Amino acid sequence: MKKTKLILLALSALCIGKGQAQEIQIDTAKNWKIHGENTFLINQSSFSNWAAGGVNSFAGNIVLNYDFNYKKEKWSWDNKVIAAYGQTFQKDVDWRKNDDRVSLSSLLGHEAKENWLYTFFLNFNTQFAKGYNYTTNNKELISEAFAPGVATFE
Repeated sequence: MKKTKLILLALSALCIGKGQAQEIQIDTAKNWKIHGENTFLINQSSFSNWAAGGVNSFAGNIVLNYDFNYKKEKWSWDNKVIAAYGQTFQKDVDWRKNDDRVSLSSLLGHEAKENWLYTFFLNFNTQFAKGYNYTTNNKELISEAFAPGVATFE
């Protein structure tokens, strides 16, 4: 668990100051467009003398969301990368992850005729960290880092 907290802290340090959308046009290869967003979110809830009840909590999330798109003549290649990780702390249940995903998508297309495009789609989804079932008294390991990993293509 300490490793996970250290990773979260290191990723948050890297993302500070990078929290705005950015679009980069690469001069040497004008066919590529890169657009990305880095999100660093911290949330804290505190309840004191609150009649309706509530649980104090603290959460931190990091999301990297990038598009890498290529277009030249009749060819197009659109790629999307999403990497997200987050944890929540509540006094009675300790730290738990609230987001953990890696998603890579790629769509390759070739224009055959006007309004007619042949495409190939590839998608890969997985996670960064171990996953647990918290419904029992003892947390039960149900998944590992990069396992499961699901790849689909059409």
